[in-house]
Amino acid sequence: MLNYKNAITGIITIAILALSACSKKAETNPVTDHDGERFVGTWVGTYDCNPGITTRYVISAGSDGNTVTGKGTVGFGNCVNEVTTTLKTTGKFIEMAQQTFPDNCNNAFILSGGGSIEGSTLTLNLHATGVVHNTCTFTGRK
Repeated sequence: MLNYKNAITGIITIAILALSACSKKAETNPVTDHDGERFVGTWVGTYDCNPGITTRYVISAGSDGNTVTGKGTVGFGNCVNEVTTTLKTTGKFIEMAQQTFPDNCNNAFILSGGGSIEGSTLTLNLHATGVVHNTCTFTGRK
């Protein structure tokens, strides 16, 4: 005589195995897993704290699809030091968590900020504290 309990258990086990074998693998989301790509490039524009002076802000690819780096300087006169900031992107937004950099005279500059891309325009609000206390907004286009 057929044992219905064992037969049903076997059918359920086969069904579970079949379903798990057919389940989709996790896929990357090209919109959110590589958001940094839209920010990478040379942006030409101005900082509102240096009116009338055209500036280039270069953003490069970083360690993963959502991390980018930006080149800049801290300090004044003979103390100027080139620095590389790390920024995270999510969708059209970019954020620089607080990062501390010394100039060539060992003065500390604490940088942070964020911004977004609207159309083909990048707007970044950059905050500096430490030796200076200033907020500048960069607006530029590729």
